[in-house]
Amino acid sequence: MAPPASRGAERCRRILEAIIARGASTDPAATASRLIAEFGSLPRVLAATRRAQLRASGQDLPAIGAIAAFRNAMRHALRTDLQERPLLPNMGVVIDYLRSEIGYAGHEVFRVLFLDARHRLIRDEVMWTGTVDQCQVHIRTIVKRALELDASGLIIVHNHPSGDVTPSMADKELTRSIAAASRTVGVSVLDHVIIGSTGHASMVDLGLW
Repeated sequence: MAPPASRGAERCRRILEAIIARGASTDPAATASRLIAEFGSLPRVLAATRRAQLRASGQDLPAIGAIAAFRNAMRHALRTDLQERPLLPNMGVVIDYLRSEIGYAGHEVFRVLFLDARHRLIRDEVMWTGTVDQCQVHIRTIVKRALELDASGLIIVHNHPSGDVTPSMADKELTRSIAAASRTVGVSVLDHVIIGSTGHASMVDLGLW
């Protein structure tokens, strides 16, 4: 019997093969195998850049087109679900969406979910990429954007490419600084969620916020 990891990789390969077959690839099985071998899992294949996918697939353009279509459909479905209900207390939907967006990104992405008074999503925006500790310019940008959107609440989100979602001291300090600045204009920070390839951490759930 194949070990669990091997069975998981095989399931990923079969799912990917079915996706690719819809794009009229000449050899869906071979392309799926190459992509899984290169990236290790279906989520990582979907998160990879188009250039990296093309290189790993041997320039199988129909296959990569089918993968892009599938990813776009999945993102649309998750985003629609997010917009149709209050985000609190439905954080499970939020986490699913965020993991699909940045859970497997190879670099740090910092984004903010701007919410109305009923905790419905107004806008989800990437504020910056790369590691940022205490940066007043970015904090002012968040507050300014909250005012522009007439937001009442914020959910701060960023990913840890390492996969370890433990909040760092810098994460905690930045959260406090954003909250203090937002509070002056009547906007509340509702949570800070850290996303990784293996899970997530909510500062509210951890009792840190």
